[in-house]
Amino acid sequence: LVGSEMCIRDRAREMEKMGVQSICIKDMAGIMGPQEGYDLVKALKENVKVPIVVHTHCTTGLGPLTLQKAVEAGADVIDTAISCFSGGTAQPATETLAYALRQEGYEVSLDDKKLKEINDFFKPIRAQALESGLLNPVVLSTETDALVYQVPGGMLSNLVAQLTAQKSLDKLDAVSYTHLRAHETELHL
Repeated sequence: LVGSEMCIRDRAREMEKMGVQSICIKDMAGIMGPQEGYDLVKALKENVKVPIVVHTHCTTGLGPLTLQKAVEAGADVIDTAISCFSGGTAQPATETLAYALRQEGYEVSLDDKKLKEINDFFKPIRAQALESGLLNPVVLSTETDALVYQVPGGMLSNLVAQLTAQKSLDKLDAVSYTHLRAHETELHL
């Protein structure tokens, strides 16, 4: 959903009338702040009855904070990733959010032993992906510049892979900011 709060509310009501079974707020670049997430979820929960799902990325470091505030506002579902594949251009860690939300008094029906089992299973796969170059450590880190250039997480991961293949990863910032300038130009057309 893109637009003002009123526009989003109206669009959500239309979607509900059309029969949607849920509404997902997708923050592909990880740039939605905690208060924005709270306000958006709260506005939707006050105006529609379908479940509200929140999907964000950790690219800028805001992901866990935003999801925590989204839950506080009444989000029904939040998207997370198992910890060894979380952070960076991925989603916040499932285990960390479960721990934090339980501390705040929320009922979290996840089995911590199963989560550890899943994470332990994927750790060697992650290590192989890092060793082979399939997974670049650059996409696992926080990139606060993304608050400015606003490149979605999946696009950033692909961009890193393409620049690495061309031995041009040193040009990542310049290319990312070019995306911003192209987007600004598009908005002014």
